[in-house]
Amino acid sequence: MFFQRIRFTGVVLLWSVSAAFAQTLTGKVAEADSKNEPLAGANVYWLGTSIHTQTDPEGAFSIPKTADQRRLVVSLVGYQSDTLTIDSLTSITIYLKSTNQLQEVTVTSSATSIDRLNPIQTEIITKQSFGKSRLL
Repeated sequence: MFFQRIRFTGVVLLWSVSAAFAQTLTGKVAEADSKNEPLAGANVYWLGTSIHTQTDPEGAFSIPKTADQRRLVVSLVGYQSDTLTIDSLTSITIYLKSTNQLQEVTVTSSATSIDRLNPIQTEIITKQSFGKSRLL
């Protein structure tokens, strides 16, 4: 009788451990180009829930599955967000496409002045002043 209890407890423990691992989605997020570079810091979350995680420096993530939500959202600044429907997968690789880069920025000003009355010292630099500072 004692050995049957131990065997039963072992089977229940093994089943619960395997069920816990089966309820986790693991994966990798990479850039959708010829190099497939891993993307660190990408946000991965279940749509409509507060269950979320981020990718590590190798682009890997692990997130617990939910019984009521199957829509996984992956986003990262500078890349197009992606929403996937996950049914029975336990591992996935997601490729994000890069969005357009910012155009050239031009900074212009008409005068140089220093406000001595304000405790926060702010200096406005003109194009001419900037040119002089580059020569030093």
